[in-house]
Amino acid sequence: MRPQSGARLGFTMLELLIAVSLTAIVGLLSAVFVEATFRSTDTITRSVQIIARESEGPALWRDLLLHVHRSALADEARRPFVGDPSSVQLTSDCPGPLGFRRRCGVFAETFRTATETGLRFSTLGRTWVVRTRGAVSLRFMVPSTGDASWIDSWGESERVPVGIALVGASDTLVYRVGVLR
Repeated sequence: MRPQSGARLGFTMLELLIAVSLTAIVGLLSAVFVEATFRSTDTITRSVQIIARESEGPALWRDLLLHVHRSALADEARRPFVGDPSSVQLTSDCPGPLGFRRRCGVFAETFRTATETGLRFSTLGRTWVVRTRGAVSLRFMVPSTGDASWIDSWGESERVPVGIALVGASDTLVYRVGVLR
């Protein structure tokens, strides 16, 4: 059978323009939706990292101090433990994946901003925070057989202090230092 005369085959130009326009609008809306989803995911990830950094900080700091080494890392010329009232550098065993520990360098410094104070420490490319109330400084407990004494600075020596204190105006946090050979 032949098509009747006057019957049209295919689409008109107007119908094609409408179809292409609708496809472009749907594609544009999809791209905006995908971009907003990625932006939301990045925001959530950053928020979780900040919360983890702040909540894990005190426990990780305590753990690092309990695993201090008497000898520095092979590529370091400094001693394994050096500190002053505003910063400390030490060598420790950092927790790793699957419960394994690996030797690492740790750098910590006191900080004070308009809204917070505390100790910020870094190791293995990440940074954590131990928050305190008011200004804070570091003190080091000298190992001795008699009464313990606290000093402001710990020079380069083979010895490691038996404790570190974060001393604030209204609060003092004392951490035991464990030494690995």
